[in-house]
Amino acid sequence: MGETLAQGKKRMVEQDIAKGIAILIVVFVHSVQLKTTAMNWLVATTGYAMPFFYFMSGYNYKPGRGTWGQNVVKRIKQILWPLLYYSVGIYIVMTIYFMIRQEATVGDALRAFASFWLTRPLTTWVGLNVDFSNPLAGLLGQGWFLQYMMTAYLIFYFVADYALKTTGRFLSVNIALLAVTCVFTALEITLPWGIHAAPLIASMMLFGALFGQRKLLHKGTIPPEWNIPNTVAAFAIYLAFGLLYPKAGQFAAGILGHDIGFWDVFMTLLSAILGSYILVNISKVLERVPVVNTAMEWCGSNSLQILLIHMCFIRIFSNAFHIVRPPMGTEIEQTNGMTVLVCVLAVAATAAFVILFRAVKKSLRRKRERHEST
Repeated sequence: MGETLAQGKKRMVEQDIAKGIAILIVVFVHSVQLKTTAMNWLVATTGYAMPFFYFMSGYNYKPGRGTWGQNVVKRIKQILWPLLYYSVGIYIVMTIYFMIRQEATVGDALRAFASFWLTRPLTTWVGLNVDFSNPLAGLLGQGWFLQYMMTAYLIFYFVADYALKTTGRFLSVNIALLAVTCVFTALEITLPWGIHAAPLIASMMLFGALFGQRKLLHKGTIPPEWNIPNTVAAFAIYLAFGLLYPKAGQFAAGILGHDIGFWDVFMTLLSAILGSYILVNISKVLERVPVVNTAMEWCGSNSLQILLIHMCFIRIFSNAFHIVRPPMGTEIEQTNGMTVLVCVLAVAATAAFVILFRAVKKSLRRKRERHEST
């Protein structure tokens, strides 16, 4: 998620700003307890937040750069390795926290951790389901996103160079990928590590790669005066499809990590394309706003860390304010204003943690370099 678009060594700043907006949407949806009607509208109008990251991963792809194995190893280092050490650290710290509060045991932690890494289908098959009363359940519920991304990369790197050579190949490969996920949905099959959804995600990445080849989201490709009209038009199309298909946008809340329906496949792809266009164009405007641009760019460049740890602080602050979060799918009759404060505090605490963590890493690296040079 923290990738940059290389053009020489120059960062595509508006992409980082767009990632910052998207990751804050994710934190907001996870933390704020809105009345069900309001939450449905929020999710429906920001449902492109997660598909956006898949799309932009493809946007940064450069055909011919590395073999399939080299690219996969690179992603393992960028995705799975951080996911491993962050998840271990998070579960250790939060287990101690909940044990001190006498709300969880080591057994609860081990079951939740195993469930996270096995993913839902396998936990169901082996009988390791973790109920909602376990405070460690869902602590890394957003981790499905990275697990599915890793699985999709295995497919994407296998087909990308071939598909991007001609329009005919591009269309045929994408039709095949979408058809595979549609078959899984028709048979109501959900597989470990998102194998059922991976072809769809690889398709989103391919569309992103096509946009990247043509630099369709770069500055200068479209005259600046058309940014706002085009963004409004893209959002209107997104909402129109959302009204025609009421479930549109639900994947923002993690539906790809659960069961997806036939039309979800196409709505997710459409959301990835339109949402990326919307977010990057908005970012081109925000780039000119002092302070806001710097803050959003920082959030975007640290989106992976924010994704991984924000739920910990949401849990801690929710406990501090005695906020009991109802199970998913529960009808909520009124908005809880205190959860907005939880959101603000969670963002602030997450930012402070990331800054401190990076400072410690930098200090340790400098000490090691000084030691090696002596």
